[in-house]
Amino acid sequence: MATNYSNWVMTPKFVQAEQAAANSGNQIEWTRFVTSDDRLQFNDLSGLTDTILETINQKQITSISAVKVVNSAVTVTGVISSVGNEADYYINTILVVASYNGQEFLAGAAIAQNQAMRMPQEDSNEYTEFTIRPQITISSAEIISTKTDPIAAATNESVDAKVETLQKQLDDIKSVNDSQNDAINGKVSKTVNETIDGIKTFTKTIVGSITGSSTSATGNAATATKLLNPRNIALSGDIVGSAQNFDGTENKNIVTTFSTASGSASSATYSGLMSIRKRGALATLRVAGLARNDTNNSTNSFDEIILTVPNGWQPLTENVGQFYSGEGSGKLRMGFVHLYVDGTIKITSFFSSHDEAYTSFRPYWNGQITYLLKG
Repeated sequence: MATNYSNWVMTPKFVQAEQAAANSGNQIEWTRFVTSDDRLQFNDLSGLTDTILETINQKQITSISAVKVVNSAVTVTGVISSVGNEADYYINTILVVASYNGQEFLAGAAIAQNQAMRMPQEDSNEYTEFTIRPQITISSAEIISTKTDPIAAATNESVDAKVETLQKQLDDIKSVNDSQNDAINGKVSKTVNETIDGIKTFTKTIVGSITGSSTSATGNAATATKLLNPRNIALSGDIVGSAQNFDGTENKNIVTTFSTASGSASSATYSGLMSIRKRGALATLRVAGLARNDTNNSTNSFDEIILTVPNGWQPLTENVGQFYSGEGSGKLRMGFVHLYVDGTIKITSFFSSHDEAYTSFRPYWNGQITYLLKG
């Protein structure tokens, strides 16, 4: 067509519709092409009005198959063919009709310059098709509607447009499906066994039981009825006590006592116990039934028993007390308690016999001394 027909000339009414559409936001729609065998002069095209649609010899009318807008140009496509054509004719003039706000008007025209295209009469042995495709300059892409007749003859443009539209719809559907699949994949099934790889955060309380190995779950449970492994709980320091096998299923009472350090006589000759009880800043040395296991037959005897106290139980000063005790022939004998700041406690007895009655003397000690701790 480009070599056989003139450039398209748009009518003043089309220019007016462009301006009105730009101001109102409405759009111009393309409605049909009209072909005629009437000959018009090129210089007359710019002055054509809607009247020409009533006076021109209309041979064929075809609807719009495709409208494509790129920047400031619109390409309008229509197809005419020999199908339905009653007699041979030459396409000397082509008109394009548009609509604005429901009112149709003549938008533009083109004429044959050299040899016009022949459109033969319909014949089952001959088929002729002619594509009309004007490219028109416009002021704005927003003023042109791309709406077409759904039953218009197909063209490459219309097929491409349909393919493009369908592809966009498919892409939109895929995007929605992908989003839905992502959402579904992020959920935990209520009925199907699943292996969950990754972290799942639950914002609501899980009702029921969750099974698995002890290492398959991390975090803190809001409640628990029993510890996996029972624990022993012990108190240390000045107060001692313990609760055994605590697993959370029952209450446990811890019976406490003051810390105690004990020792025994350092010589096989003696029996009995010494102990120290710590209470705050004070400690009490107790001697209970510490005695010789045999009678002392010597006239003079010196015996020493040693107990080393735990770290932190040392006395503040040395030689903080003494006590007396003795057994045999009703005579009282002397015993000393020495407490040294290095933590050593020594109990020393010293006695001498002045007559035969003392030969059966059996020294022993019972009593206690309280002292102030060092530090």
